[in-house]
Amino acid sequence: MQRAGARAWINLSSALDLSRDTASRKQRLAEIVQRMHNHPALLVWEGPDEILWNNWWVTMEKIRPELNTMSSVAGGKPELALIEGRARDMLDRALYVEFEKARSAFWDRAGQPPPNPGVRLDDAPDRVRQSADGITEGIRTVREMDPRHVLWLNHAPRNSLEDLRLYNRAADMVGCDIYPAPANLMVGHSDLPDMTLGSVGAYTKRMRVAAAGKACAMVLQGFGWRDLRETLMCMPPHGGSSIRYGELEP
Repeated sequence: MQRAGARAWINLSSALDLSRDTASRKQRLAEIVQRMHNHPALLVWEGPDEILWNNWWVTMEKIRPELNTMSSVAGGKPELALIEGRARDMLDRALYVEFEKARSAFWDRAGQPPPNPGVRLDDAPDRVRQSADGITEGIRTVREMDPRHVLWLNHAPRNSLEDLRLYNRAADMVGCDIYPAPANLMVGHSDLPDMTLGSVGAYTKRMRVAAAGKACAMVLQGFGWRDLRETLMCMPPHGGSSIRYGELEP
């Protein structure tokens, strides 16, 4: 790679978050940094990809199928349907404490155990703060071993400025993924109402506000992940064939 004049980043993954499994993650960090910090092709260290958003997204992915189960269980039962509707409304409005109350009430009234015990959204803010502190400590640990290279956090194009600033405290450079040209224009790709190519500039400004005075590097993709799912495929606007995600794998 360096012979071609190219340089790359190395993703430090979950090892950078020292909020859990601290001893083993510190050891893994030390192994990676000591092995690679003098490599001539190393440009920057990258933190866990989209770690802030993943505190929410991973939980959301477990809860979405549960909502479908709630609809099936509530079929023909007005009282349950009313509670289910309230749960969905609270979730749509990001009122997670109220959502969890409605969710719990639904399964109590249904007389069934919840399908995802222990999976909650209302504790996500606490998980965010804990993880942000762990990332901050991880960055300091890397910097002690390698003060020369930039440490970059790549976020999803989502989340509040307050939470982004928590993660960005110790980083040298920040940015986010943005998918500005989905084949299906109904596919959302950020928290912004603007889904056009102009969203790239808007989110670049947002990332700079979330890390004032620091460098900003954005990652651009010309597709949306949902466009690659077979169940949501749409034909290209000018004909031709579409590539499914599985076809990209070796």
